[in-house]
Amino acid sequence: MEKIKTEIKNKIKKYEIIIIVAIVMLVISKLVITNQQVPASTINESLKVMLDAGFLGYNAGLISVLIVAIGSLKYLLYKNDEKKLKEYYITYADERYAYIMTKSGMMPNLINSFVILYIGYYMQNISIYIYITCLIIAMLLSIQSLTLRAYYMNKL
Repeated sequence: MEKIKTEIKNKIKKYEIIIIVAIVMLVISKLVITNQQVPASTINESLKVMLDAGFLGYNAGLISVLIVAIGSLKYLLYKNDEKKLKEYYITYADERYAYIMTKSGMMPNLINSFVILYIGYYMQNISIYIYITCLIIAMLLSIQSLTLRAYYMNKL
């Protein structure tokens, strides 16, 4: 049980470092974007596109920080509560659970879904059809992994 406690402490430290670095990067990018003082008469189309892309990147970075912060909340709960820590240990030490997660492809499908959603988020200004297609593909990947997980949960 001590091994799992140290593992959770290391994960919390890793998430804290990621969140701090991401927030610093967001603040720096926000300062760079807002301090660009360009007269309105000299703005051409390419500069306008660059500023819009900067704001899109700022929003995507903010979404990434929120995802990481939400992911780290569960480890803070495990650290403070012995009962939840024991449930976490039983769940993740179970070989059946690991087998189900690998057979259903839960993590690769989840990562692919997030990547496709980011691509769709960036492409929504280019074409709404690309955005809708990316959204549908991400939803289908999520549904596929959930159905495979339910299938293997019932099978084993």
